Amino acid sequence: MTGTDGVLGVVTTTGRFEYQLSGPDVLLSPGRYELRADVDVREGGLELGALDADANAWLSTARYWHGQPGFGSRDLAVPFELKKPLRVRPILSNWQHRAATSDWMVRTVWIRQA
Repeated sequence: MTGTDGVLGVVTTTGRFEYQLSGPDVLLSPGRYELRADVDVREGGLELGALDADANAWLSTARYWHGQPGFGSRDLAVPFELKKPLRVRPILSNWQHRAATSDWMVRTVWIRQA
């Protein structure tokens, strides 16, 4: 990983679905949320997920690949809803159809109420 001008360059491991970046746990109240990421997927793919940190279970995920139309200038987004207070952890994973690296430029990752 390299970082310059507020951008973190990430070349992932070759493991499919391996966690590459993990945010801090955030305690959220019941409600609707979006996990959002300003990421340029330059090669390969990325799985963005909101994880129930206590149960170690996905609340919601979405996958993006470098050739996907319409995502060059938009944030990646994963909507999810909580029925009770939970600790949520943002996760960015390598998403490839085979064992290969991906290349990302990560600007920011955040959770907002929807």
